[in-house]
Amino acid sequence: MNKFTLQLMSASSLAILLSGCSLFLTDHSDDYQDGTPTATTLVVPEGSIPSKDVLVIPNEDKIASLEPSKPFTTPRASFCFLPNG
Repeated sequence: MNKFTLQLMSASSLAILLSGCSLFLTDHSDDYQDGTPTATTLVVPEGSIPSKDVLVIPNEDKIASLEPSKPFTTPRASFCFLPNG
């Protein structure tokens, strides 16, 4: 075999090897999107503390107001960083 043919065959084999796996093997990474949730209740032992789902905001009592006082403006750079040429 001449050198060019060997390089061409090597490149072709590598391309088939790297891309050919998806032709034979199915990708199951998105299968969770088709699943249906199961609604089961958690069985807890007698006398355990009941759980509650609440949103906890740290230091909520120290926040004066959750409403914005003025519209937010995106900060911009004061000048452009250009290379010194």
